[in-house]
Amino acid sequence: MFGPDKFYRIGAWAARAAFVVTVLYILTGVVWWFSERDQVLLQSLTPGDPYLAILESLLVLWCPLMVVAMASVLKPSPRAKRLATVSRRSAS
Repeated sequence: MFGPDKFYRIGAWAARAAFVVTVLYILTGVVWWFSERDQVLLQSLTPGDPYLAILESLLVLWCPLMVVAMASVLKPSPRAKRLATVSRRSAS
């Protein structure tokens, strides 16, 4: 159905998208840092709205992208080479 190349391509696109989301996350934090006037919030690293909502949304976007990227690396790899993964064992 899907060959290893297809999984790698899907994973590569997911990794690129995760990188873009990560850069947006960092830029949002930097914009918050320089625009925040309340020193108490700055010292406690607690962004308020709308920055907190943007950061949380970016995190929600980032998580499935990383799962897809990691799964695309895991799926085509030989079962003997998979270390510390959760997989079904064959009943033999």
